[in-house]
This record gives sequence, C-alpha cells and structure tokens, in this order.
Amino acid sequence: MNNYKKWMKATLALMLALLLLGVGLVVAVDPFFHYHARLPGLSYPFNLENYQNPGIVQHFEYDSLLTGSSVTMEFKPSLFGELMGENMVKVPHSDASLLTLKHTLGLALEHNKDLKTVYYGLDHWALARNPERLSTPLPEYLYDQNPFNDTEYILNKDILFGNTLGVFENTITQGGYDDFDTAYTQDYGFICRESIAVARYLETEVPQSEAVAASFDLELMLDNTRANLENNLLPLITQNPDTTFVVFFTPGSILYWYDIVTYKNLDAAFTQLEMALDALLPQPNVELYFFMDVEDIVCNLYYYFDWIHYDPAIHEYMTRSFAEGRHRLTEGNRADTLGHMREIVEGYDFDTLFGTTSVPMKGAAGLAEYSATLADERYITFLAVQGDALPVASPELDTALVQMGLAGPEAGAQAYAAIAGQGVSLPAQRSGGAGGIALSAEVEGLACELESGPTASVVIDGVEYAQQLPGVNLVVWDNTYGRVVDSAAFAPEDWTARRRTNPRP
Repeated sequence: MNNYKKWMKATLALMLALLLLGVGLVVAVDPFFHYHARLPGLSYPFNLENYQNPGIVQHFEYDSLLTGSSVTMEFKPSLFGELMGENMVKVPHSDASLLTLKHTLGLALEHNKDLKTVYYGLDHWALARNPERLSTPLPEYLYDQNPFNDTEYILNKDILFGNTLGVFENTITQGGYDDFDTAYTQDYGFICRESIAVARYLETEVPQSEAVAASFDLELMLDNTRANLENNLLPLITQNPDTTFVVFFTPGSILYWYDIVTYKNLDAAFTQLEMALDALLPQPNVELYFFMDVEDIVCNLYYYFDWIHYDPAIHEYMTRSFAEGRHRLTEGNRADTLGHMREIVEGYDFDTLFGTTSVPMKGAAGLAEYSATLADERYITFLAVQGDALPVASPELDTALVQMGLAGPEAGAQAYAAIAGQGVSLPAQRSGGAGGIALSAEVEGLACELESGPTASVVIDGVEYAQQLPGVNLVVWDNTYGRVVDSAAFAPEDWTARRRTNPRP
C-alpha cells in the first residue's frame, strides 16, 4: 500500500512537473506574442494572423501599421521603411470584415500611443458585409484583457506541440528572424494569368454570386455600408486625431466589376463609394488613395491569380504611390475619379474574356487555325518556344509560321523566338541551341523581352504574358484594345491550344 502511495505521488509530481514545464515553455517562447514580443535568436513563423496579430500590436515596437484583408498581405514593410522611414508592422486578416479589422486596430491604438500612421486597405466588397459579424471567429482569450481565460492558451497541447515547438523547428530550418515582408504572405510562387483568373472566377465566385443575385437586397446592402463606416471605421479615426489614417481602396480586377454588373447593381456599387467618400474625406487625419480606377492594373488580368488577388508588383506600385502622392483622392478630383471608374466598367468589352467574337483566336483549337486569325494588322504576335518543341518536320507548325509571316527557325535549332505583325516593321526572329536564346525589341512603344529554351518568356512592359508551358507559346497584343487579348501554348503532339487554369506552377 505504501509503495502504491509513493508511486501515485511520484506520478502526480511528474505530471505536475511536465505540466508546469509545458506552461513555462509556452509562456517563455510565446508563439502568439500574448505576453511579450519575439525573443532574440528565435525565428517565429508568421502564419496565423487571427492568433498573432493581437500580440504583435500590443508588444512590438512600431510607429506605423498596415492592415486589411488578404489582398494586402504581399506588402513589404521594409519598402515603407526605405521610402518613408517608417518602422511598420503588417497585421492583415484573411477575408477581413471591417469589424474584424476594428478589433486588431483598436488594440493597436489602445496600446501604442506612438502610432503615427495606419495604412488601411479598404475593400469595396467588404462594405456590404454584415457590420456585426466577424469574417472568421477570433480567439477571444487573445484579444481581451482577462487573464483567467489564458488557460486556453497556456494549457493547449496543440499550441505547445504545434506552435511553440514549431518556433524551434522554424529556427533550425530558416534561421534568424522571419520578418514582416514575408509575414502571412500568400506568394507561394502563384502564377498570374488571365486564363487563371477567369477560370477561378467561374469556378469559385459565380456560384456564390448566382445565389446572392436571387435574394439581392439593395436596401440592406446600403444599410450595411453605412453601419460599417459609422461603427467599424469612423470611430477609430475620430477618436485618434493624432494618428494619420492612409485609407486606400484596393484594386479589384475588371472581373470583380463584371460580377457587379451581372449579378448585383452597378449604381448601388457607386453609391457605396460615394458614401465612403462622404464619411472619410472630411476627416482631417485621413488621406485617401484610390487604386480601383488604375486602368493598366485592373484591366490587365495578367496581374491577377483570381478576380481580386494581385501580383506582389502591384503592392510595390501602391507603396511607391503612397511615397509620391500618386492616386491621392480629394474632394477636388472626386467626381473625375469616380467618373473614370464608371467609364472603365461601362466601356469594357467583356466578350474578350468570355467569348470568341471579339477575340476570334480563342475559338481556335489547332495552331494553324489559331495563326490564321492573326492576319489582321491590329495584332502583334509574340512567339517563344519552351522545351523540345521544334520537330524535324511539322506541316502544322510550318503553316502557322507562314501565316504569321515568319521564315521559321534555322535548321537544327532547338530554341526559337519571334515577333510578327502586319503593321510592324518586323518580323524579328532568332533561333539557337539548347542553351536558350533571348530576343529584345521595342515594338510600337512596347518594351519586349522574349526568351526561348528550357522556359519560354514573353515580357511586355515588365509583365510576363507567356503561358510558360511546353511547346510554342504565343501571346497576342491587340492594338485596338491596347492590351494582350490572348496567350496560349501549343505542344507538338497535337498542336492544340493550352492555357493555365491553376495558379500553382
């Protein structure tokens, strides 16, 4: 009996010691920054924004803050530091509602009296959401100031074995700090192409939009917009007059506007914008930036991997715009800015995205049929071969090259790039060996860089347009629309058109 009691005491003591060790480890490492900022020498992965953001805004040192939805996750705070001398933390929330952002931003303003500037990404689509509903549930024990519910943090085995020990694993594999440039980033090598954005929109968004359209409530939409502004954004601004709020309207693509035109109400969408401007423009500590009408961005789906998420290059463009004051929206340019946005939407030919009338080559299955549509002088065609796509004899390829006015690659060539067009002083072409070749040219004001070899590339004015699939990659510029209207790849086994539909390589 005595041995049993000793065994029980020893077991309980061991269990208590292990429990205290686990609690101590969670508190000491603190993967969610609930008690302190990150420890020197440890690399904390920033990958759970709902759990880590409240600790970041309470315990880190910073004088500027950036928040918004997932479309703001690719901003690089280091560039803000380089251009504007700011020490920034980035605390976005995926699929954020204005109420969700209010929770995190409220904590930041309460705990950091030295906060000078808040960069607030305002999504047009978030204005109509239920103003009393979080986009996703938040762990209350990390947002409130109640120490008694911290047990959900310090006695959580998933946090101990997953997140706390994960800091050590990340330190070993990554080394050093994970900085805010990579915090919560979604840039896992995603590929941006029009075909990808359209495919993801049709697959993911259209079913939801069709359901919403069946019960669309205009009055509710405007009531929610008003409540979101009055309850979830304006109080933060008016109660913190010494903090500058840089509120920027994020650039949803032209697909987003197609969705509004087709399934919702365009006039109501602009009424929402007017309501936001009525609320924000009079505030002395607010600077407004409007990126929704930057036509070269929103109408170029080669910057997007779905209807609203855009390439990191756009985040850099917006950052530099803040530094230079570009796209600043004021009472003086308000009418012109919104008028320009409406002109873009109402003047856009959506058939170029979904039909074949305006872009006939999209209806062509084979390479020869495709190239036959390019005879019109409105088109400039860019060609780059990827991989082993130059067979010794191919009537289909020979026919296509002749139709484009190209002599074709030299005998035995394994790489080939060319630019052709009826109204261009070229064709220009170059062929070479397996190591690959490059072709540079300026065509009607377009800076063009082509590569052929293991990877095909067609870069026009800094944007990649090639599908980068094995075979003959063709990119078609339309002088009438002033943009690329199609990109396709043709493999020699069947010479049928292929286009990416998945943003992952």
